[in-house]
Amino acid sequence: MYVAQHAQGHSDGRKRARMIFEGIRKEQFWIFAHDDVKASYQARVDSVIEPTNPEYQIYVTPE
Repeated sequence: MYVAQHAQGHSDGRKRARMIFEGIRKEQFWIFAHDDVKASYQARVDSVIEPTNPEYQIYVTPE
């Protein structure tokens, strides 16, 4: 369900694959192929650093 709603097409998939392979070539530890994942991870890290209780996000949307 989530994947079907957020699929961007073949060219977007190829772009993300290039980003991932380029990150591997550069020996990057963190590779974010989706900007929304990076923002979510940043919120989680900020919660640990502050420290505050985590705010859980549901990534699967109901029909």
